[in-house]
Amino acid sequence: MRLSSFDPGWYGGWSVHKTSADEWSRPGLTNFLGSLQTGSDISSFRHVIFPPVSGAEESTAYLTIDGTFLAATRLTTEVRWRPWCIERRLRHGPWQVTTQLCLPPGEHAALLRILIENTTGTSRDLDAALRLSGRSVNRGLEPWYWSVPSVSLTVSDLLHHAGLDPVLTRPFPDCLLWQERSPSPSHPQAGRAFNAQALAPAPHRWERNGDAAYTAPVAPGETFTIHLALALDETDRAVTVARGLLTAPDAAFSAAEAQWRTLWHEAFAGGDSLGGRLPDLDLPEDLAPVAASAVLCALQSRRTHRAGGGRTLYNISTPRRVEACFYPNDWGMASRLLAHLDPAATWRQLEMALTADVRRFNQISFFTGRGGDGKHEGWPYTIDIYNCFYAAWYLWQATGARPEDLHTRRLHTARGELSLLGVLEDLAFDWRSRRVATLGLADYGHKEELLECVSTYEHVVAGLNAGAAWMLRRLADAYRAIGRIEDAARVGSEADALVSHLLRHLYVEGCGWFRCILPDGRQREVRHCWDTGMVLMCIGPELPETVRREIVHFFRTELQTPGWIRALSPHDGDAAVSGNRADHQFNGAFGSWPAEVALGLLRIGERDLVTRWLHGIARTARQGPFGQAHYDENAVAPTHEGATKVTEEVPQCCHWSNISGALFFSVMEEWMQGAPSDSVLPHPAT
Repeated sequence: MRLSSFDPGWYGGWSVHKTSADEWSRPGLTNFLGSLQTGSDISSFRHVIFPPVSGAEESTAYLTIDGTFLAATRLTTEVRWRPWCIERRLRHGPWQVTTQLCLPPGEHAALLRILIENTTGTSRDLDAALRLSGRSVNRGLEPWYWSVPSVSLTVSDLLHHAGLDPVLTRPFPDCLLWQERSPSPSHPQAGRAFNAQALAPAPHRWERNGDAAYTAPVAPGETFTIHLALALDETDRAVTVARGLLTAPDAAFSAAEAQWRTLWHEAFAGGDSLGGRLPDLDLPEDLAPVAASAVLCALQSRRTHRAGGGRTLYNISTPRRVEACFYPNDWGMASRLLAHLDPAATWRQLEMALTADVRRFNQISFFTGRGGDGKHEGWPYTIDIYNCFYAAWYLWQATGARPEDLHTRRLHTARGELSLLGVLEDLAFDWRSRRVATLGLADYGHKEELLECVSTYEHVVAGLNAGAAWMLRRLADAYRAIGRIEDAARVGSEADALVSHLLRHLYVEGCGWFRCILPDGRQREVRHCWDTGMVLMCIGPELPETVRREIVHFFRTELQTPGWIRALSPHDGDAAVSGNRADHQFNGAFGSWPAEVALGLLRIGERDLVTRWLHGIARTARQGPFGQAHYDENAVAPTHEGATKVTEEVPQCCHWSNISGALFFSVMEEWMQGAPSDSVLPHPAT
């Protein structure tokens, strides 16, 4: 089937059943202006964020029926997600409760519909109430990084009080309005934060604790319906927006669906909103969800924040955190797709990453363009040199690979304005400044600059040295495109030497995995999928046949799961010792890593192995966009027969959707082509 004909509503055909106490990766929504996440019960939602106003950590709309606070029960809720709507259902006594939640297009707002049906044969008196809370903060445009401005409700915020004491008014009988009191002088850029919540019909009464209460007779088979509209704003215009949505709620739900369906169509047909379009892959129907979920990873991260001047950019994770920043690490893995989908935004973010200086910082604010963590502090991920080169390379490929563009395309960087070729050279030659003379390889720093929670993986590592060789190969291709044949040969020889030294010093012969080497000469074997993926993806075709076979055996016996991968082999000495964060450790893996390994396997001719694996990954894709991480199915029970998404709660802190999963689109593209496709190289200049 053509991917353009894939119906994104297909995801609503899969449901999960959860209780309020279950810890799981709850789904989110975006209207490309902000985001939210579902809460723990049938109706609640939380983390409503529309910069610069943030309701992160706050939740609202908890339902009580006939005196039972549903969040305090073990009732099971059925949850279905579609890109434009989350639907939840449960049975409580005689009542069938259904809720639908959407983010109306063009508004900093959410809309909830609650349907309470009398399933008995006799009339019933319904006694229902909604517990509302609307605390929010506005800290201006400075502190938008991985952590977003939030209401002080978490354990880490125990000593803070942000947003906890708002001014609460009732401007109309159907509406509550919360306004943050003046923030402390430590936030000089702070603005005003308003959260309005309006109801239709108007509550029959307001309880002393603020609950909106309803009492009504409901005939057999009839349904009592409540709509709740929430709006965030820097002014009390929030009241007008919220009450306005209640005048035509059906239209708002329809508009949310239409917005998503239009964007899906334009992703393949082209349109003004995107500026590019994706290859319309023709895939077997049972594998199409892999590519579809990859596209959703990118679209879920798309933002056009009003506070940012209306520029379109792509964050990396959603919902709850990272609303208005990006990490070149995650974004880079999506950049090949983004270069086709939205080239203007992708050039813009590449330039932001280079200007903020990825050699110093691993995250960049949408609003200030600065790297750091909000305090102008931070540290680098040394993979970001490779990621920025990767993005620049595929942008050049996707926009025509014209030789003249290597000179005429100019980019601002921390090292001044450079041509595109200058950027490629600066990044490809970065390894030289890290070179360890006795090894002929680069040292890429301490553990926090690499895998964070694999404490043994640091300094001279296989994955990034393979990435350095790949960058040199591509730079040689660029030189050939402009007729610099001798320069191409020179950097090609430099890449040859890197590959040779990598195999000599870092490959553990007969095993299929690699070692890392510390500055004092100590060696540690580390059985991690990142090395597997990077080495196969970057230099796989150059490896000796015996090494390829050993790596494949290692993958199949220690890393592969039915529908995902383990980041670290359970047989590695660091497994569990450095924690159980499933994105990097033994019990799951980060969103792009199975895609990297799949690409690498394809490039060494293992198409049949990848095809069998993709059928399992297609089952994982039933959960929507790929998450920041998924669990090994042996560690956590599968969801829809696929690898379950990892929760965002401590200690996991993994998001429901992560843009790096967009790399699966490239997997399906190369799988369909049946041959390696690092690039569509331009003809050499004559």
